[in-house]
Amino acid sequence: MKSETKYGKPESGEGKSKEGGFGFGIDFGIGKRKEEIAHRKVMIDIDASDARIVDIYKGIIKPLKDEAENVSVRINTEAEGDLSEQLLKMEVKETLQQLKSKYSFEEVPVSSKSNDSEG
Repeated sequence: MKSETKYGKPESGEGKSKEGGFGFGIDFGIGKRKEEIAHRKVMIDIDASDARIVDIYKGIIKPLKDEAENVSVRINTEAEGDLSEQLLKMEVKETLQQLKSKYSFEEVPVSSKSNDSEG
């Protein structure tokens, strides 16, 4: 004995996604996302003194680079304190050279810590 299975027509809208394909009426937000995309320019200024640079890259820079036509990233670093010449030459400057990016490095004289107004 042969069993027959009959398939009925789905009711209007049933069985089709809102994008027109079969997806059981599930809207994955694709249509809405297309509406949200617009030509934009964003500029972000971050005080990243206590942030992990890798988190900034993963969460901000990489997603922007994936979608934007042009992404420019500039990092401005200032450090003041008792810094050894070896740290500056062997680590900082060497790393800057290895990055193969445009950079500038400037050592600025700092004022004396002693209070000159005492008399």
